Amino acid sequence: RFPTVSRQSQTDLRYELGESLMPFQRGILDVGVELPDKSVLRCLGVHLKSKREVPEGDQALMRRNEARLLRKRIDAIQETEPDAQILAYGDFNEHRNEPPIREILGSRASPGYMADALIRDIDGEVWTHFWDSADVYSRFDYFFFSRSLLQRIDWKKSFVYKRRDFDEASDHRPIVLSLGPTE
Repeated sequence: RFPTVSRQSQTDLRYELGESLMPFQRGILDVGVELPDKSVLRCLGVHLKSKREVPEGDQALMRRNEARLLRKRIDAIQETEPDAQILAYGDFNEHRNEPPIREILGSRASPGYMADALIRDIDGEVWTHFWDSADVYSRFDYFFFSRSLLQRIDWKKSFVYKRRDFDEASDHRPIVLSLGPTE
């Protein structure tokens, strides 16, 4: 719908985990989309390491390192474009109070702080993932946004998808963030 004006995806990122150099498995999708007012929305899509145990290392530490790499990407963008409109989104495989999410958010006192777009379904629930065999509902999918994007968010049109058949396509419920023009 809107033109893509930049593609700067990060596909070869690595981090140290003990003695090993590990890849950020899925990398960071980084595209700039031109909005009708000619400003650019930077979209950073991620899918952090799953909660499944792997022999290569501690899955929680892997997510924390991947989150740190995303934070570095956000900081690099904001260093060259302090007023950049940034939207980081995806499956973070973490709960809101865990270190990887805190890493991505940054300090509230920092100009580079990313806010959490806490959206809900029609019944006011925020969960986005259901693990059937454990009977666990979690919020793993998020939108994080830079302060410069706040005025564009249409909270009334943003939501967590709710239908009984959501799990026919995925164990995650889709999330929708609606953006509009600035006032």
